[in-house]
Amino acid sequence: MKNLFIPIIILMCATGVKAQQLPQYSQYFLNEYVVNPAVAGKDNFFEARTSQRHQWIGINDAPRTYTLSVYGPLARQTMGDGAYVFTDITGPTRRTGFQASYAYHLKFSEEVRLSLGASLGLLHYALDGSKIDLREASDPSIGNSYQSNLLPDAKFAMYLYTKKLYVGLTLPQLIQNRLELYDQNSIENRLVPHIMALVGYKIKISDDFTLEPSALIKYVNPAPLKFDVTLRGYYREKVWLGINYRSNESFTPVIGYTHKNFITFAYAYDVLTNNLKNYASGSHELMLGIRFSRAAKPTPKAAE
Repeated sequence: MKNLFIPIIILMCATGVKAQQLPQYSQYFLNEYVVNPAVAGKDNFFEARTSQRHQWIGINDAPRTYTLSVYGPLARQTMGDGAYVFTDITGPTRRTGFQASYAYHLKFSEEVRLSLGASLGLLHYALDGSKIDLREASDPSIGNSYQSNLLPDAKFAMYLYTKKLYVGLTLPQLIQNRLELYDQNSIENRLVPHIMALVGYKIKISDDFTLEPSALIKYVNPAPLKFDVTLRGYYREKVWLGINYRSNESFTPVIGYTHKNFITFAYAYDVLTNNLKNYASGSHELMLGIRFSRAAKPTPKAAE
């Protein structure tokens, strides 16, 4: 299986291919901040969320992604801040990142607000050549050494929201850094900008039941447009069930529970629908969230 990692590395890094270069999450609706930093500050409490994703179970050294985020409002609730770290591992490659963000919330009316957010951070890309078995032992493209790059990164986002509706737009990887993990003159290994759109709407069925359709759309030129569409139903904001569809890839049942408005558990399992189903049984994703502090109520002046 290790010979598969040469094309995987090229797919991840080369702008000649320009594939999706960002980690994916089936439960994007539970940790919007990782997708869109403008989310920070929309609620009146701070929250920490962590997730683990083990992809394509059954394939050796398949992708594994770990994230930890903390975000919430500043004193007057017209601003928010946050930070997150992540590690994305695929075979001999490892990508680790950190970003800190700031968001400012504009009040259009009693119901409608627009948040503008930006984040700055660092990305560390690493390739362990000793873990790769080359078909041609004399191939000089990738040696047996450990190679890495430390690069700056930036993201800009917008988030329009009411109590029922939310629409977000994110532009990650604004700094188009060049990766130099190995000597390959025929390929320009560069991070490319992406476009990510997030939309959702809460439909109140009764005092106890709510439905929430949502979608996450991802695009990077010239790769095909990818999208996740999710329908989630929850009871008294405590228990929920849902189903997610990822284009040309999987169906994902999701389940979750929030205990005493304090701690949240959620699980998702991707059922593959593409050709990988012949080699892998699916993907597991587990999320844990803790609401650990409450911001002070805004002053009348700040609420105007």
